[in-house]
Amino acid sequence: MIKFIVDFYRSMIGLAFVLGAVLAVVAFFINAGGQGPLAALVILAATGLATGLSAVLISINDHLAAMRNK
Repeated sequence: MIKFIVDFYRSMIGLAFVLGAVLAVVAFFINAGGQGPLAALVILAATGLATGLSAVLISINDHLAAMRNK
């Protein structure tokens, strides 16, 4: 059950990254007063930060699980 939850969480991280990239492309092409590229950059930065943080937490969890199984 825990493996399913971790795999589901990993897939949601990937989905969030793809969704952020799509939103950034949309924001880049919707030029709201010249702020499209800036909005795209902010969206990409926030998405990268969120997915990177989640990946680090999963990595720590994997290391702790490996240590418990030794």
